Amino acid sequence: MPKRRVFVDTNAIFPAVQAGEWKRLCGYFSIETVGAVVEETQNGGVNRKGYVPVDRAMLEQSLAKIRHPSDEDRAAFRLKALELNLELDAGERDLLAYLLAHEKPRPEILVLTTSDRAAVRASCALGWKDALISLERLLTEAGARPAALKSLADHYCEPWLCQARTTFLLGLFK
Repeated sequence: MPKRRVFVDTNAIFPAVQAGEWKRLCGYFSIETVGAVVEETQNGGVNRKGYVPVDRAMLEQSLAKIRHPSDEDRAAFRLKALELNLELDAGERDLLAYLLAHEKPRPEILVLTTSDRAAVRASCALGWKDALISLERLLTEAGARPAALKSLADHYCEPWLCQARTTFLLGLFK
């Protein structure tokens, strides 16, 4: 049986690496992202409290694919983002631009954008509310250590994602 495809942004990579569960996640799922997200993992403030170093070679080797949206993909997403009044960082923009142009949300493709309300809002507005999944849920399914799951901040967990998605769907934040 082929692995389920999961598209991740930086907000999934950092905590999975920090929890020591990145390799387990990549072994269980087919993890994909875009080049801008890989770049974001390398741009952190090394002296910042809580900084999570991500070895670029390890990251690139562990990913099933690194996608690169075209200029046309980005332009189409920019128009959609203006229409929906969406503001995202570069990695999230490229990830959603690629997905909008090349993928259709379905159960075997999961979009992981936890810990960022703007990305959850964007995913819901684009019709991908059912494709969102928390890092906690992915790690649980992959068989992560209980200590790793307990180390996750609330915004990487299923209750936070459910609440953020519901808040958007009820029109309580735009």
